Amino acid sequence: VERSGGLHGTVSGWFAGQHLPTPASTPMFFALLEACGVDSEDERQRWIGAVQRVRQLTARRRGDATVPYRGLESFRQEDAEWFFGRDELTANLAQRVASAIRGVGRRQFMVIGASGSGKSSLLRAGLAPKVAEGDSRFDGWRVEILQPGTGGIPSSISDEPTVLILDQFEELWTQCDGDRREEILRTLAELGENTIAVIGMRADFYGLAAEEPLLVPLLDDSPMVVGPLTDEQLREVIVEPAVKAGMTVQSELVQVLVSELTPRGSRTASDPGALPLLSHALLGTWQRSTRKTLTVSDYYATDGIAGAVQQSAEEVYGELTERQQQLARRIFLRLVNVDEVTQTRRRAPRTELFLGDDVDDVNTVIDRFALRRLLTVDEETVEVSHEVLLSAWSRLRDWIDSDRAGLAVHRRFTYAAQVWEDSGRDPGALLGPARLHLTEEWLNSGELGLSLEPSRTRAADLNATEREYLAASIEHRDQQEFADRRRTRVLRRLVTALAAASVIALVLAVVATVAGIGANRQRVQADTARDEAMSRQVATESIRMRERDPSLASQLALAAFAVNETTEARSALLDASGVHSATRIIGPPGAMKARINPAGTVVAVGGSDGKVRLYPMVDGVASAVPQAEFLGVSEGTALFAVAYSPDGRLLATGGAGGAALWDVSDPENPVRGTLPVDGERVVQDMEFSPDGTKLVAGTSTPDVLRWNIDVSTNAVALPALPHPADGIVTATFSPDGRFLVAGGRQSTLRVWDVAKWGEESAPIFATEPNGTTVHYLGVAFSPDGRELAAGTTGREVVRWDMSDPARPTPLPALTGFSSYVNELNYGKDGTRLAAGSSDNSVRVWDPRTGALIETLPDSGAVTTVDYSDDGRNLVTGGLNGVTRVWALPGPVWAGARDTIFTSPFAADGSRLVAGVGARGGAMLAWNTEDLDRPAVMPELKPQGADSFSGASAVSADGNLAVSGTGGGGAYLWDLSDPASPRIYSEPAVYVKGIVAVVALNPAGDLLAVSSQDDNSIALVDVSDPSEPKLLSSTDVGSYPQMMAFQPGTDILAIANAKNEVDLWDVSNAASPRVAATVGGFESYALAVSFSADGTLLAAGSADHSVAVWDVRTPSAPEELARLLGPEGAIYSISFNRAGDRLAAGAGDGTVWLWDIETPSRSTRFATLSAYPGRVNDAQFAGESDMIAGSGSDKTVRLWGIDPDSVVDRLCRTAGSPITEAEWERYLPGVPYQDPCAG
Repeated sequence: VERSGGLHGTVSGWFAGQHLPTPASTPMFFALLEACGVDSEDERQRWIGAVQRVRQLTARRRGDATVPYRGLESFRQEDAEWFFGRDELTANLAQRVASAIRGVGRRQFMVIGASGSGKSSLLRAGLAPKVAEGDSRFDGWRVEILQPGTGGIPSSISDEPTVLILDQFEELWTQCDGDRREEILRTLAELGENTIAVIGMRADFYGLAAEEPLLVPLLDDSPMVVGPLTDEQLREVIVEPAVKAGMTVQSELVQVLVSELTPRGSRTASDPGALPLLSHALLGTWQRSTRKTLTVSDYYATDGIAGAVQQSAEEVYGELTERQQQLARRIFLRLVNVDEVTQTRRRAPRTELFLGDDVDDVNTVIDRFALRRLLTVDEETVEVSHEVLLSAWSRLRDWIDSDRAGLAVHRRFTYAAQVWEDSGRDPGALLGPARLHLTEEWLNSGELGLSLEPSRTRAADLNATEREYLAASIEHRDQQEFADRRRTRVLRRLVTALAAASVIALVLAVVATVAGIGANRQRVQADTARDEAMSRQVATESIRMRERDPSLASQLALAAFAVNETTEARSALLDASGVHSATRIIGPPGAMKARINPAGTVVAVGGSDGKVRLYPMVDGVASAVPQAEFLGVSEGTALFAVAYSPDGRLLATGGAGGAALWDVSDPENPVRGTLPVDGERVVQDMEFSPDGTKLVAGTSTPDVLRWNIDVSTNAVALPALPHPADGIVTATFSPDGRFLVAGGRQSTLRVWDVAKWGEESAPIFATEPNGTTVHYLGVAFSPDGRELAAGTTGREVVRWDMSDPARPTPLPALTGFSSYVNELNYGKDGTRLAAGSSDNSVRVWDPRTGALIETLPDSGAVTTVDYSDDGRNLVTGGLNGVTRVWALPGPVWAGARDTIFTSPFAADGSRLVAGVGARGGAMLAWNTEDLDRPAVMPELKPQGADSFSGASAVSADGNLAVSGTGGGGAYLWDLSDPASPRIYSEPAVYVKGIVAVVALNPAGDLLAVSSQDDNSIALVDVSDPSEPKLLSSTDVGSYPQMMAFQPGTDILAIANAKNEVDLWDVSNAASPRVAATVGGFESYALAVSFSADGTLLAAGSADHSVAVWDVRTPSAPEELARLLGPEGAIYSISFNRAGDRLAAGAGDGTVWLWDIETPSRSTRFATLSAYPGRVNDAQFAGESDMIAGSGSDKTVRLWGIDPDSVVDRLCRTAGSPITEAEWERYLPGVPYQDPCAG
């Protein structure tokens, strides 16, 4: 460092691999190379070449030397040629600076605008180049750009004529303490005649600035306001960068973008904060375009202005490993400043982001987000590219919102640690007792302030400096407490007495106040307000608990609705019906094992208290009250194993005291038999052979115990089979009973031929201990015996092909866990494999494809996983002593391999089809005649090279389904036999390009098909689906969106990008005509639907609104209602069959329900938020009181919409009620009540 003259932090960062030299630091890099003996020009250029090879490209499109759009990043001085739309404002700003140079006007002034309005770009790419690049008005002046968060104003700034641009001035409050803020303001006030200061600040910091006397004159003297763009300026921002890069922008795309950005009630300007979103969407559109023209289709692929940032961030996040995803959360939360209601980005030293020996992973995370321009990186610092990311990326928003108070504490702690480090670790900079106590509380709390295990505390989020600072503060505190203990004891007594007196006085005051409320009306109003507030509080807690313990969350939702039927409580209640939750059976805490008998009528649970409890299943639901309870082995012996015989007659139990065999033919009167156990054995696992004549037990010795079983309840012991590695061993039979497999520690595996059961034979396959720390904790065969799986301490499920049991062949592992995989089991039909882990989750896969189907949460480590023989239930449980019985498939239907764009129900509710995107490879369909037991049909696959576009429709009777293709065609499917769907005829092509929408009329004999690539629709006669006939092809104008036929008429409604809905008369299908047009939207109309009786029409728009019209006279529609509330574009609209409910699927991941019994007085009924992504389609299920939503999560989710029915269902399946301890933990201060009592 001394020889090169380089900065210590920069050079050390290069050596540590934490960052790379940039063009600006090339001289320093050359000096370093020379100090290291690299002094020839050729060698220096070889080093520069190596740096360039390592540095990732900043754009995804190969072959493009320039990137026309900046994404979330502000324009820099070198980007001036790409900066469009602000010519007039730039000229005005430059003129104001030039006037100040001439002595006219104030020499310091402010530029103020909303976040995202383009202040930084105006200053850096507008003003700065004019000063620096030859404008004669600024001859002899240089430009300097600074930010308060990166340092103060240098004292030498006035040595030569300088235009000082102070950008991001809000950092004066978000990243500077009081002393530093005062120093910067004082320096600013003392600037001489040689300096013109232009200060850029976010408008929402105006109030803080007004509190600083030195800034008040600047605020009073006409600060320049960066307002919204006009339409013409907005078009320039969109079109000119592309033109400069040799491309064009489709005029329809410009229209769509301008329409989306226009605020409600304005026709001339864009939302001032939307420019970064627009720039990012344009960058994404450009990256996805493979042609020289940016099109609407390219733009839609980015998920639109509101979704482009979300999509980009999620794409990067999804590419990271599990460890890198954890680091991404920590990194982003360190790049944010928060207070009670707002958040701002924070620039952090790169070294602060390294928490240990994870340099490579941290660099990977930073580089990948920087590659997509979501992070801005220089040599030594990292920051979020724009604050819009803090609100536009839902995952980051959730991270922030879930722990806002904790983040504020962490930021203060980080700053204090840095001050301590910079002061040479001065003891005076250590935390005082109060702040240290707050910090320790924060460190030992989770996202919701709940106690966590030590391994999961926030201490893992501290970097090395922070850990050392904490340790030093604790040591200092302990020394002070030891010295002051006597004096503190006396003081504490005095404080306690005073506190008690204060509490008594407060209680008396409250009692006196309450006693003064004499009027009954006031009392009722107070009670109602209290109940409403309590209801909303409990509903909010229910939603927060949903992903961690859905069973408990559903009981909280029930409680909220019972307290008061607020809209929030109703929403939480209905949402609970759309989340897969289990019947909860609370047992004694500690290790347990549970199994369901083959008949599916009893769940046997062996607990840590040594007792076996048998819980009856009634109508598929487990009772929380046992029908029998008995000691499984002996008094005080914890149970680790239970197993049913294949006929359900016998139950084997085992634990620390050995094992026992029980006849449970009569579950209410179990009878113990004989099961001899040799020596002191701890039985860990038990299983019967498929024919019920043999029983094995895995132990911790680690032998495999064996018995022969006859028709009695007495077993005969056989010699144990030894296992080579010390520790627990588990065993299982193949489904045909021919082979026995045992797995144990150090990845040891044994396979025996059961034909030699009575002999002490050697295994036909064996692996020896290899010293690894990966152990097999549970083994299971697939029902066909061709696959063996094992849960491991390596946090994955390993699998083998057992076609030749003497030579198992490894198969791809199933991953995703963050801790041990303790037990696993296959469903009896072989389509599901469930595994439970110590990370408090159960993951369910389709073992045929390796696709993850579902993740089921638990509140403790999971050690039990068992499917019922009929596949209707999954039993799980773990170390918290809670058994969970999950009804299958539950309200979430999986199987799609790509986004689901449409999911229409047949009008009679008998079928649901799912239009899956092109990467899904097939359309899905379910027989929904019994919504509790939906049956998925065989996949509906295209022929040859065809692919489906996601457009789908189904006839009213459910027998005819339609799927659109990527090549303009449509497949017609016969679903009359759900077990064997078939194609009616060879698919025909009806439109050009990708099929956007298909719609069937109520009679099922006319099909409408629209294109995504032009303005045409086709009408097709499908009265004979085996011979469809094209009737007409019509240009309907401006990109048709959703289409719907009006029942009882020949009207086809088409939503379009003109912000309208056209009603087409198709009575003459060969020559359709427009009968009427409705509109009033401020962006394009996306969704449209008619009520079942045809009297109402509803449409949803990208402007987040829904409109309802009376269309009894289609040629003269009458608007009845305009519904607002959703925070995203409306992608689907649906009426229930009765016509008194309206549903809208929105881009913000919600389904909105309105009561429209009287449309002109429509009210919000509920907002469903359980779907984890954009809701592309939400449709009512025939005559039932259910609704299904689908979208980007690749699932269909079913909700109940009748509160009374949902209450009945949730209470019937709840199991053990919420305990008083749980109530107090999650709802302190709210009076306890059993949600289902009475």
